[in-house]
Amino acid sequence: MGDTTATPAPTVVITEDADNDGTISNTEISGQG
Repeated sequence: MGDTTATPAPTVVITEDADNDGTISNTEISGQG
């Protein structure tokens, strides 16, 4: 039998998202990348 336990998705934290609303505005983006 294989592993049938579902692995929960990791919680992604966007460090550039200053107000934590899930979107990065032009004022929040740091230009990395």
